[in-house]
Amino acid sequence: MKTNNSTIALALIFAGVLPFVATAALSVLNAGDVRGFQADQVAVAYGAVIISFLGGTRWGDAISKGPAATMVLSVFPSMAGFFSLLINNHNATMILIAAFAAQAGWDILFPGTLPNWFIRQRMIISATVILCLLVVLLN
Repeated sequence: MKTNNSTIALALIFAGVLPFVATAALSVLNAGDVRGFQADQVAVAYGAVIISFLGGTRWGDAISKGPAATMVLSVFPSMAGFFSLLINNHNATMILIAAFAAQAGWDILFPGTLPNWFIRQRMIISATVILCLLVVLLN
């Protein structure tokens, strides 16, 4: 049986959201201590990595086919992720929520040469990630 890239990507994307779901669940259950780290710390660290990854996706798209302005803009998600690691978890979570929302808006309004299936999948995941981060923020 042959598997196409969109199927593999979908499986990896959904697997990638599991740490967000887990940290949200742990924060709701007030069982946030995971190997000495609180759920909000884990959510911020993982969120910083993932938002940086999304910026890298845009960088790759821009470097191969996109305008130079997209390369410049693609650095901002990594900067937001890095900055979120330097401040308190409450404010960091708010920054990450804004960064994921901005990234989703960028994906919808300016998809570049990214495939349509990728953009559709990203919208579902963006909504899930933002919801999970809101749960962490409010608990």
